Amino acid sequence: MSTARTPTASVLIPAHQEESVIGRCLDGLLTGARPGEFEVVVVANGCTDGTGRVVKGYGAEVRLIELEAGSKTAALNAGDEVLRTFPRVYLDADVVVTAESLRAVAACLDSEHPLIATPVRDLQLEHSTVPVAWFLRTWEALQRARQETIGTGVYALNEAGRGRFDTFPDVVGDDRFVHGLFQARERRAVTPSVKVWPPATLRELIGVRTRVVVGNMTAGARVRQASERPSPYEQVGSLLRDPLAVSGLPLYLAVTLLVRWRARQRVRRGDLSWSRAQRRAA
Repeated sequence: MSTARTPTASVLIPAHQEESVIGRCLDGLLTGARPGEFEVVVVANGCTDGTGRVVKGYGAEVRLIELEAGSKTAALNAGDEVLRTFPRVYLDADVVVTAESLRAVAACLDSEHPLIATPVRDLQLEHSTVPVAWFLRTWEALQRARQETIGTGVYALNEAGRGRFDTFPDVVGDDRFVHGLFQARERRAVTPSVKVWPPATLRELIGVRTRVVVGNMTAGARVRQASERPSPYEQVGSLLRDPLAVSGLPLYLAVTLLVRWRARQRVRRGDLSWSRAQRRAA
């Protein structure tokens, strides 16, 4: 008789040039996990560094798929084809989520109704400048006001939720695409949290935010906004309850206007190149 354990959840990690952080990510989710508790697949796409070598060091605990093309969309679809278990957790290589958090995600997605779950974000600001911290405080407050959970680097779907779409479309922001398929009542915020390392400098932050806005501008109808959202008055009321977020609002607005201007210029030039923050191991 087979004694193989049915995994509690499947975890898919697309990884492009993530040698410096993929070990931190895998250690975070495997430490404290029972043998076979999670099905973990890393899809190394377009890597010319040691990402694959690091992943191979985990042996049978992690399955490695290697793609020549540096495409997160291709990585997501390739990984999805081999996953066997629901719920499915889609995890960026530069964040850290624990086995405890994955268990909480799996528990809250035990439903026949479509659901998406995201651990709450724990921003690691030790490398970030004060202006970046101000911007992020306001950004997080606005996300809470809008009941959004985008930008944590991880989301999970139960089987009914994954049935909302076929394959991942070729868009820059897969998390925005997926979250846009669900109403607020179908979203779940889960604790414990996920550790997220934001950009260190305002220059890096502007580059990353510009890439996100370029992706949203070029995605068109493929990315839609869920219809349920608090009214503008409710959003303002929520923001005003956080005085520190209000104090950072001028900086937030200035950066947002600059990012939108830069994004429009890039779209006009046809420049869809990828920008991301420098990877920093803890």
